[in-house]
Amino acid sequence: MNLNGALGRILVLRSLAGRGLAATAAGMRRSALLMACLVAGCGESRAPVAPPSAPSAPAVAPVPTSWAIRGQVLASPAGPPIEGASLTFGEASPIATDVAGGFTIETTDASTRPLTISAPGYLTRETTLTGGEARSGVLFDLIGAEPGFPRTQYLHLVRNAYESPGRHEPTRRWTTNPNVYISTKWRDSAQMVTPESIEFFISEIKRIVPQWTAGTLQAGTIETGYGARPRAKGWITVEFGRSGNWSLLGDDPGQVQFGSEGTCMSLAIAHEFGHALGYWHSSVKPSIMGGGPGSCTRYDLTPNEALIAKVLYSRAPGNLEPDTDGPPPPPAVYTTMQGAAASSRSDRGVRCEALLPR
Repeated sequence: MNLNGALGRILVLRSLAGRGLAATAAGMRRSALLMACLVAGCGESRAPVAPPSAPSAPAVAPVPTSWAIRGQVLASPAGPPIEGASLTFGEASPIATDVAGGFTIETTDASTRPLTISAPGYLTRETTLTGGEARSGVLFDLIGAEPGFPRTQYLHLVRNAYESPGRHEPTRRWTTNPNVYISTKWRDSAQMVTPESIEFFISEIKRIVPQWTAGTLQAGTIETGYGARPRAKGWITVEFGRSGNWSLLGDDPGQVQFGSEGTCMSLAIAHEFGHALGYWHSSVKPSIMGGGPGSCTRYDLTPNEALIAKVLYSRAPGNLEPDTDGPPPPPAVYTTMQGAAASSRSDRGVRCEALLPR
């Protein structure tokens, strides 16, 4: 190879090398532009992405500071509403009922405070009311005067004003369904009570308990057995004895004795279970607690006795005259029909021989 040929080839190689470097540099520039375009979003308009926000705290319910108690004041028992009755709750100012006997008392805590309710022509009622919970449909009834309400007979049956007019008894009544145990033999002999009598007594007890309690209670479990068994809380024990009819008044445990058996004992059963459920004697006749010779008729409460039952069983045990809720009452103190102090076991209840002749 001559000198001119060698120089030509060297020039060709240099030209090719220069073109390669230029192509490489151009490729690198194109790659860099493409990468920048991808990062910047070439050809598109995109809003910046906001960073995720922190979760919001749950809403906190406001803590109540008062609770409204809504209700009605009615003429006793469950009669028409009393407009303009005055209610005083604790130290608050009195409020008056509207034309429908309605009221709203705002309570600020869960304490129990005195509540006094009064209206012209009615006995003032003193009771209590507990706040701290909103509620409605609360009913209070006021005892009226004769003739709208049998006030005299009420005092007889509830306060023992007939046989002990000098002192008024607190109310005594049951607060749970009374269970009943019936002994199937006579106390003073081995003689058995006839099955027909036991069946009749059971049916009458079931029928009369709801009447004396204004539908608030019914007879619970009724069991029978041979002979007496110890008195127990929640039970009324029924026995048969030749010493006659008597009952413990409103006591829990209760006790009733009958001096006769048979299927013509409806009046005696209604009468003695009236005592057992909280009622004294009355001079009003005809009536269950006024007594009488009886017959084979099935007896129900008189309309006035039914009204009185609604009042007694709408108030707590221990209610005091004229209409003040008090502490639980002590056991009743009994006297004989002649006014002597009770002494024997058969005298320590309400004796009924004079009112229920056999």
